[in-house]
Amino acid sequence: MTDVLGFAAYLLLPLFGLAVWRLEGVRRLDLAGRIAIAAAVGAVVVPVVLALLSIVGIEWSRTSIFAALAIIAIAGIALAQNINVLNSRRSRASTIAIVLIAAVAIYGLLTARMSSGDLHFFWGPKAILYFENGGLTLAVLKSTLHQYMNPDYPLLVPLLHAWSITVSHHFAWWGALLASGIFLFGSVAVIRSTSGDDAASIFAAAALTYTAAKGCVPGGAEPVLLLFETVALCALTFIEDKRTQTILTAVALAGAAATKIEGTTFAIAVILAMLIVKRDIKRAAIIGTPAAVVFFGWLAFVTSNDLSVVYHAGAMPIYLEALPRTLIEMGRVGAYGLYWLPWLGAIAMILLGNPRRAALPIAAAILTTGATVFFYIHVPDPTAWIVASGPRVFMTPLCCLLVAAAASRRPVLESPTHGVVP
Repeated sequence: MTDVLGFAAYLLLPLFGLAVWRLEGVRRLDLAGRIAIAAAVGAVVVPVVLALLSIVGIEWSRTSIFAALAIIAIAGIALAQNINVLNSRRSRASTIAIVLIAAVAIYGLLTARMSSGDLHFFWGPKAILYFENGGLTLAVLKSTLHQYMNPDYPLLVPLLHAWSITVSHHFAWWGALLASGIFLFGSVAVIRSTSGDDAASIFAAAALTYTAAKGCVPGGAEPVLLLFETVALCALTFIEDKRTQTILTAVALAGAAATKIEGTTFAIAVILAMLIVKRDIKRAAIIGTPAAVVFFGWLAFVTSNDLSVVYHAGAMPIYLEALPRTLIEMGRVGAYGLYWLPWLGAIAMILLGNPRRAALPIAAAILTTGATVFFYIHVPDPTAWIVASGPRVFMTPLCCLLVAAAASRRPVLESPTHGVVP
């Protein structure tokens, strides 16, 4: 029952993001896409609520947390009323293909073949610590300095797990693993719903499932980070309504920055890509502001309270002589034991279509790859680091290319309710 309730907590996330269904660009999506986007927004709302309760001095309990989130859910339901839900025009064969891939992923999750050690070493223990303490305090955060890896990582992931514990009253390890499946296939649903491209969506499902399994990603921060990344890229690439683009991308980038350091790197890459491709400084600044507030606010907090560990790496020297070894190891690890097929498949789709329509996600892929190289050359020999982190980190530029593949193939959907921003 613990795992059922713990998993149910993640299934409830879309309830807390239903308000975005009122946005013009979201209203025009099919049900699966709406639910996935609402889940991404809910994955930001829940940690914010938990953090705010601690900031104002309210101890975590089922009563306090449920009451706060119930208000948000009721407001979202009220806003989402009387909105017509479009029937998906996707082919039944493509739906069956994605369901079969999802079934394989679920098998891997339930048998723990797809699981991240990070869940056991610090994401899960942090969540348990916060829950048992009744919230976040400086003393609790400082105690993680000597107990867990990456003590100064942002709080979104452990707060999501703490929400699950609140519902189940015990940490649901299987629930946390299955939640990764929700986030991964939520990303697929967003690509499919916004782009309308079945082939690219099936390939995205297969590529994300395989690389997630190969990189032992489920249970870590990457699945929810990939959902944020997909929402941001698809909003900018496929949704025509400017207001929807701005709100969804701003929320998604803020969520990414609150997830882990790589999320901040992605947010910076997207803003730079917007400046390069769209050349709209004002909108880029508006979209990037929430993520900047999250990053600089958290950085100021950890540095002023002597909590910074990982962020100190920014002061490490750069070893240009490590560049050749870095590129070789990145290429070897990035092959995923499958001759780079996830990458080559996405690139082939882009080249067979119109790459100009995929300029923004392609730019984001290049920039995030460059940032990864830059981080790795901060040590004389990054081989062990690349082997340990590469399979997870490389999923971000791969995700960018998967969105680019869909954009390149389909300039305009058959349905008049979608479109691609050139």
